[in-house]
Amino acid sequence: MDNKKLSAEEQIEKNGEYLSLTVGISMRPLLREGKDIARVVKAERPLKKFDVALYRAKKGNLVLHRIIKETDTDYIFRGDNLISTETIAKERVIGVLKEIYRNKKHLINCENPSALYKFYTFINYCSFPIRKVWRKAVTKNLRKLKAKIKKSRQ
Repeated sequence: MDNKKLSAEEQIEKNGEYLSLTVGISMRPLLREGKDIARVVKAERPLKKFDVALYRAKKGNLVLHRIIKETDTDYIFRGDNLISTETIAKERVIGVLKEIYRNKKHLINCENPSALYKFYTFINYCSFPIRKVWRKAVTKNLRKLKAKIKKSRQ
């Protein structure tokens, strides 16, 4: 059977891994859309804060985001480039990001991360409150500017 016809869950079950070209901007700057390949494997250990996991969102689509908090039954996820979070039941998690490849070269081993990757993760997490305020302020001002431009054209 061709792997392209298997779901991510089936590929991990059959082959022990799921390889996918990344789509979207929610994990920028770590993952670049259309340039990076994510290698996801079945988690052989309990997942923890800062792991990047693949899960089925409530709408059924696949999502690769970072765990920022854990409860008894759920993980709280957020993309590195997002300000919103998503609560997902632990059983919806398919696997954990093991490696990232860019331009056909190995870039990051998430299971044995470098000091630079750990630093990136820490800075991204700690800067969240500032990024959230900044993004809301910019969005609000852009809406006002857009309204002024639209009004001036009328």
